[in-house]
Amino acid sequence: MAHNPEWEAIGVEIDRYECQFKRDSDTTWKAVGSTDGEFFDFLDQQPGIFDYRVRAVNTAGVASAWSSVRQVIYGLSARPSDITGLSLQIINGQAHFSWDVPPDLDVKVGGTIRFRYVTATTGAEWKNGIDIGKQVAGSANSVVLPLLSGTYMAKAVDSTGNESENAATVVTTVPSLINLNFIVENPQNPTFSGTKTNMIVDDDEVDPPVLKLAPTVAWDSISGNMDDWEIIDALGGLSPAGSYEFYDYTDLGISQVWRVTPSFTFTVGDTTDFMDQRTAYVDTWKDWDDNGKDLTDVVATIYVAYTDDDPSGSPTWSSWQKVVVGDYKARAFKFKVEVGITETSHQIYITGLNVEFDAPDRTEWIKGNTTTTSVFSVTYSKPFYVAPTVAITAQDMDSGDYYTITNQDTAGFDIQFFDSGNNGVSRTFNYFARGY
Repeated sequence: MAHNPEWEAIGVEIDRYECQFKRDSDTTWKAVGSTDGEFFDFLDQQPGIFDYRVRAVNTAGVASAWSSVRQVIYGLSARPSDITGLSLQIINGQAHFSWDVPPDLDVKVGGTIRFRYVTATTGAEWKNGIDIGKQVAGSANSVVLPLLSGTYMAKAVDSTGNESENAATVVTTVPSLINLNFIVENPQNPTFSGTKTNMIVDDDEVDPPVLKLAPTVAWDSISGNMDDWEIIDALGGLSPAGSYEFYDYTDLGISQVWRVTPSFTFTVGDTTDFMDQRTAYVDTWKDWDDNGKDLTDVVATIYVAYTDDDPSGSPTWSSWQKVVVGDYKARAFKFKVEVGITETSHQIYITGLNVEFDAPDRTEWIKGNTTTTSVFSVTYSKPFYVAPTVAITAQDMDSGDYYTITNQDTAGFDIQFFDSGNNGVSRTFNYFARGY
């Protein structure tokens, strides 16, 4: 780690500046060199509190008094700087973000910028958000993300995984310019009836029910008298990791691009934190639930796997991957949540878990279709999810000619042309189908 003190020149007769440093707990100063400039690099500094001093020596060899400063050197354990200058531009139905490149070297080299999203436009919290888009390189200053109504949050992450303390936020109520059509959702709350590993549902006098990590110790295995137990919720600690797999896959019937939007509502808390154990004044508490304790070790991530096959048969699923709000091409999807903690008294309380699927509008336009005198069948290049609206433009109609459309569905339609005598005739037409 390098420290780079600077100072102002004090006269034209200065020959050099002598530089020294020491730890705050030391009594002996260490000389590190001199310079004729107005700064000096102290290289390979270890984290700690250091005193630095510099004095000027003129051309006659006479030295000034020392000028000193104290500096805390954090090293890689320090949080990176908060993101500044975060702004949003909406271009072609996408959210284009830009920001100031963080000053931290361990963010620029080996670090990332992480974005999270919540549907709320007020009161958004980083810990309750979901990742949107992939993390971008720490040296970058722009990214394109799906345009949604809600709150976007951004933090810098250094090369060792430390996140900046405060999230930069942008709130938008502008809907996507891409027309989306709600298809289906897959809510898991309040029953959370999927497959649970080291997780349990607490619905005993809890409203709404919560999905949380399971304890590692059963009551009947605890020795001693119950009167001697400490806090029941914290006995033996919690499982350091758990998972919940959704109780069923979502089959959308056809393989196409879908907008996938997970929603994830949860809080975190410390099972050993009770009001009667707090010694500070109430006015100094951060909130009633966690009293400002660092609960950033609680990590919850939603994963997705998908397939183009019929999921009721013998499908080939993709590998599990972290899900972000975005567009995925597949027929069927399945999801799971993985939770991890470092401190075994920290708990997660999941009250809402859902995934929504939307389909964008699409069109199909084919020119120059020539029929026979009988029924002519049109098959779309790929099926729609619901039967689209169809417009016909005929090219060579005579007076009294007309057409009929039958058997219209998601895959196509039948059309037949007739003359004024109700006889089948051959005609050329264009069709325009719009739907999703």
